[in-house]
Amino acid sequence: MMKLKNWILLWAVVFLAACKGELDIGVVSANKLKGQVKEIFLSGPQGDLMYKMEYSATDQKWTGFTVSEGLGKPGTTYIAEADTSGKILKLRSGDGKETRNYTYNIQGRLTEVKSTLPDGSVVLEKLNYNAGQLEYYTRQLTRGGSSTYAETKSYRKLSANAITVITSRPGQGYEEEDFFYEAATSNVLTGLFSKLGVTPVEGFLVVPGKPVKSERIFEGCFFNYAFKNDGEGRPVEFGAVKSFDLSEWKDDLKYIITYHQ
Repeated sequence: MMKLKNWILLWAVVFLAACKGELDIGVVSANKLKGQVKEIFLSGPQGDLMYKMEYSATDQKWTGFTVSEGLGKPGTTYIAEADTSGKILKLRSGDGKETRNYTYNIQGRLTEVKSTLPDGSVVLEKLNYNAGQLEYYTRQLTRGGSSTYAETKSYRKLSANAITVITSRPGQGYEEEDFFYEAATSNVLTGLFSKLGVTPVEGFLVVPGKPVKSERIFEGCFFNYAFKNDGEGRPVEFGAVKSFDLSEWKDDLKYIITYHQ
């Protein structure tokens, strides 16, 4: 399960509200939430995760989510502090043992995420840009007075609709992956996953276009990313496939998104 969570672009452990009055989560009538994301179901070989989005009872604004390890299992509710534009500023646990702070540059791009974990260790993520394009990412872990770089990523533009991402981790070989996108389309996944505390460093979240496919060079394998949309053009499934047949879903990871009706 931990391996799955780490794969999803550094999923943060976020927090249960210490005070209901700080960000009110109440019962919101279904018709007022029509069209809003209701649930995101993550299915993979390491297990399942269900994310249920939460909204304010007073103004129907998104306030956080509840996550559980699959359907029908007990979950934990997390609340986010966001600015008026919806950007996450801080995530923290109700017991005060975990915090996650977000820093943005003047253009509104995320530049730093600092997380303090229950064991007292600190994870510092930094994102550097060049001409508006993400160029370099580092994740540093500090524990017991010792710091190590747990992961680095570099990004190179191949064309207007393609990038190469090179990832390196201590004790492992580097991994190179090419990502291809449709032109003149918005990347709906970036905004959606930002609401789950996701640091947008994975290749399919970086470019403002809908992901079409990726080619993983490290293992000599090829992967496609494919969307399935509903009648209103909203994404309802997203996953990776081994072959170039977009109807053949890869078994190890799939997102299923449902909306309030």
